[in-house]
Amino acid sequence: MLRKHLAWILLGLSAALNVAFIGGFVHARYVAEPASLVDSRPISLPTGPTPMPTIGKPGSGPSPQEAVRELGLTESQARGLRQMLAEQRRRAMPVFREMTAQRDALVAELGKDKPDAAAVDRALDRIGQLRAQLQKDNVQAALRFSETLPTEQRERFRRAMVNRAMGLQQPRRQAPAERK
Repeated sequence: MLRKHLAWILLGLSAALNVAFIGGFVHARYVAEPASLVDSRPISLPTGPTPMPTIGKPGSGPSPQEAVRELGLTESQARGLRQMLAEQRRRAMPVFREMTAQRDALVAELGKDKPDAAAVDRALDRIGQLRAQLQKDNVQAALRFSETLPTEQRERFRRAMVNRAMGLQQPRRQAPAERK
């Protein structure tokens, strides 16, 4: 019985292998990008400075005006917040300049035909150190500012700071549900 069906089984297996082979050929010829094009494609590296988020800058969390409103800050407290933000920006500028220089050096090194792995590592390490320094400075300044707030505002400010540091969204107040 098996001998009777063996010819059909082998014929079916042969047809399946032929279809797979031809399908692979069609895919390689007409669908997939040739390897020569993939390997010769130029590397796209950033050419301009990448914006880095900071306290009070767009994209870095609530604006100072939103923070003033959400925390219910008085005018003098709002003035203190603006002063702290301005001082942080002033102190961060040299660090940003060095980060930009290190990033440009990294991009230049990676753009070479044979990048020096040690130079890449040094640049990445320094960028990491500078980024950590900025984060520490920003948190310390925010903590110093929070000490000037009354207890309730201080707690809300620190909660918002933790949520922002952890990348969490502030819970939005929901409108009361409409009654049916």
